[in-house]
Amino acid sequence: MIKIFKKLTYIFLIFFSPILNLYAEENKLKIGMLVPLTGDDKKIGQQIIQATRMALQDINSPNIEIFPKDTGSNPTLTLKSAKEIQQMGINVVIGPVFFKRRTF
Repeated sequence: MIKIFKKLTYIFLIFFSPILNLYAEENKLKIGMLVPLTGDDKKIGQQIIQATRMALQDINSPNIEIFPKDTGSNPTLTLKSAKEIQQMGINVVIGPVFFKRRTF
């Protein structure tokens, strides 16, 4: 599962690497993350954040910051978190991430 998140994060960062060149050194790229940090799916959210942090360590740039926000796999909480991210002036948003378990 972690390998999948690593690959997705690397693909994401490769896709947005041209955006990184557009910003001057004094500007920071702010990445908002809408992930479940509470509730039944908190492990998935933690894995996404860890994978993103590992990718940022590989890039090794002080001009990139991540701002995780909790969705709790709840649409109402997700909307509230998305509005907070918008007010913070975040440049890029990853998520929201919802996960539905299948029962057989």
